[in-house]
Amino acid sequence: CRMIADTTGVPAVRTADTEIGAKGAFLSGLVATGAEPDLATAAAKYVRPGDRFEPEDAGLYDDLYTSFLALRDVARAGWRVQAGRRG
Repeated sequence: CRMIADTTGVPAVRTADTEIGAKGAFLSGLVATGAEPDLATAAAKYVRPGDRFEPEDAGLYDDLYTSFLALRDVARAGWRVQAGRRG
């Protein structure tokens, strides 16, 4: 959650619930059957919020992402060569 908040610049809240995959399926089912009008309403009713993470070090991730893009561009030529060998 910390990294999500930092990279998006938006606060993130970790759920205090367990079995969150099953909880997500439950919420989707509520909306699909019309028992709840939308996911936001269903989540507000059935999900217990836990820790809240405020965005902090976004600049660090901006720099890392810029480096990643440069490395990806360098590697792209090699990927094309490898793809051609499988051809």
